[in-house]
Amino acid sequence: MSAIAFADSLESPTERRLPRIDYASHPAYGGMFRPTRKRGLALAAQLRPFIEEVEEGERERSSRFGYRHGTATEISRDIAAEGFCIRQLEPALLEPLHRAAIPVVAQIRERIAALKGAGEPVNFKATQEAVGTTRHAEVWTLAAETIKRAGVVAASTDYFGARGAKLKAAAVMVNPAGQAWCRNIFGDLELETPATVGMHIDSSIYCTLKIVLYLNDVGPDQGPFGMIPTSHLWDQGGIDRIRRRAFDRSPMVSRALGERRNFTSLPPELQVKAEFGGDLLAGAPETRALLAAERVVTGPRGQMNLFDPEAIHRGGHVHEGERHVMLLSVAARWPLPASGAPS
Repeated sequence: MSAIAFADSLESPTERRLPRIDYASHPAYGGMFRPTRKRGLALAAQLRPFIEEVEEGERERSSRFGYRHGTATEISRDIAAEGFCIRQLEPALLEPLHRAAIPVVAQIRERIAALKGAGEPVNFKATQEAVGTTRHAEVWTLAAETIKRAGVVAASTDYFGARGAKLKAAAVMVNPAGQAWCRNIFGDLELETPATVGMHIDSSIYCTLKIVLYLNDVGPDQGPFGMIPTSHLWDQGGIDRIRRRAFDRSPMVSRALGERRNFTSLPPELQVKAEFGGDLLAGAPETRALLAAERVVTGPRGQMNLFDPEAIHRGGHVHEGERHVMLLSVAARWPLPASGAPS
């Protein structure tokens, strides 16, 4: 039996579906655990508040722009068509921002070196440093000004048909070789980690565009950004995406042994994840199809990889050297509702 019902033969991107994994036959899930109805009902009840939260967010997204993506700017036009675009920052914008980020990069590298020196794995959290109005404030201020002057704020406003847009989140990230989350993700099994590991859609319910800004030159061995063109259109606004987001916002998201046992007991329609790449089977035809469709984006320092986080995307695997990036999230803004509640 095929591990995934992957609708590769459909003609229109809007008719495509995100990969559905047959967890009943997956060696790390149904191949290890027998589902129980009682546990499944209890877990579905635990998941329900998260589904309701995402459903409400989806209703709000739909009412605001109805998936009619704006195309009035070059950036928004490219993202509407493909789900992403590439732009190079001008030196006048790049250099001040990069200089401000260098001490943050150094701080992360020291943290990584300490972990390696202690024989500890380098986890995902250790590679990032959040930037905000009070923490690394200069970097935040320069990033906000940069996205405005580079046309990203205008593109985000147009893309979502919003009143405006602003920087919502920012972080500096240093990816070293041998990232712990990219290998042996089922630590209790001798199961090959698929080359699709890390592929996901975002679980956020906000209307955002995102940027992966390269702070060093990124070649094939430095973990380039990758995404599946047009996948932001697959099943957009559908219940499958709602359930994926809900699951990845829940405490069940771990691939630890006990959580996999729980996941196996969930009703089949709830057995979906926003971060699904690691659960695909290495070498399967459907896995190869996703890898063949992936656009892997190498590029020089200062390259902005802008994308709709509804698209399937990931950071690549670093095999040599490091990847230094800034991760920026630009959120659309609407007027406050009559009640005065936050927009």
